[in-house]
Amino acid sequence: MKLPENPTGYICTRPACLSDPCLHQSQCTETDDGFNCTCLDGWQGKRCEKATFIETVRILGGNRNEGRIVFAPRYSPDKFRLIHQNGWTAHASRLVCQYLGFQGAYGTINGNLYGESSQDVYAKLGVVSCPTNAANITDCWVDEETDDDVNATIGIVCCSESPSMCPGSPLGLENGAIPDSSITASSCHRDGLCTQHARLNGPTSWSTSVLNTSQWLQVQFRSNFLVSGIITQGRASYDQYVTSYKQSSSVDSMVWTEYKDPFTDSVKVFPANYDRTSQVRHYFRRAMTARYIRLHPNTYYRYKSLRLELIGYGPLQDDSAAIDHDSELCPLDRGVPLGVEDGRIPDASMSSSSTYNHVTLARHGRLNTEPDLSGNSKAWTPQPTDQDKWLKVYPANYDRESHVTSLLPKPVRARYVRFHPITFLSHPSMRVEVLGHEI
Repeated sequence: MKLPENPTGYICTRPACLSDPCLHQSQCTETDDGFNCTCLDGWQGKRCEKATFIETVRILGGNRNEGRIVFAPRYSPDKFRLIHQNGWTAHASRLVCQYLGFQGAYGTINGNLYGESSQDVYAKLGVVSCPTNAANITDCWVDEETDDDVNATIGIVCCSESPSMCPGSPLGLENGAIPDSSITASSCHRDGLCTQHARLNGPTSWSTSVLNTSQWLQVQFRSNFLVSGIITQGRASYDQYVTSYKQSSSVDSMVWTEYKDPFTDSVKVFPANYDRTSQVRHYFRRAMTARYIRLHPNTYYRYKSLRLELIGYGPLQDDSAAIDHDSELCPLDRGVPLGVEDGRIPDASMSSSSTYNHVTLARHGRLNTEPDLSGNSKAWTPQPTDQDKWLKVYPANYDRESHVTSLLPKPVRARYVRFHPITFLSHPSMRVEVLGHEI
């Protein structure tokens, strides 16, 4: 038989979707190299064969709002698994905390800081992938199980009503875990007042050799840590102490980041000590991922002398440190000015236990009150002999002009608010504004 001069070949193929390869009512689409399945919610995999949305989440170890994360997938709702840090994001930490009833995530840390504290934790690890548009942790996928190192699991700290509710642990200054060689400074007054004496509750202190504003004390960790707070004291044997300071951090000792007030985005000046022995604590609204921490004394009483301890979590592995670096601030409602400064609260609604003279009346205690026509500064000042009981001491001012904002750990409902001066310079004078919401 004679073949045609221009023969054409034909290949017969069976449509890939004809055999219904896509499971669980997913839609099958022919492709050049086979088929593609469009999965319904709750399923994934090449054939939509896996039900892999997260069902429930728990935190194990530590306090109620911190510890190791475990989850149960829908295909095995009665078996919890540890979460491996591969693919984890700060967004995922935030979704976990919100799912558990908190405002958000304060920090993401390594789960190896916490032991397994529940018998229902399955030995296998799960890798969770969270889409950037996920609005709930249950919208995130549970990927294939992994046999990677269990020490690479994820732990988190969720936002509570105040950072002081989940402060972390002392990082090793007071107990000596941080060696003397890891504490350095811009200068030392002498050997007996150098960096090795900058430890909280030590017998002396670190003191600078000069009193200019370029002095600093540096603490170096062996790797990245999550630093969530700081405690300061003055010199143990003399009335010398730092009354305010700034703080900066670095991961490489090359690029330094000054800590900023999260509400004003300006460099934060922390009120510090008012005597030589008391401990003044500050917990950061935004935790810092750092290997190097510096404290920069600002104002002082008699001399720049201090002892300190740092608070936080760690060490962090590199992946967790990267997660934390971009973590967001815990949401916080600081309220609005309620009318002391702008006069909405009338003079008749301001009273005091006593006044010092005619320019120190209760009504002169408004924030930013201007001097009178004679140039006399106005503020509320009580009689020197006037004393009152107090419930809690809040760090206050270190000069006469700067604003110091102290947020209550938990908002209070009140019709009357009193301020009880405890410590002061020269006279207990003050001007105030109250923040909150009218109800």
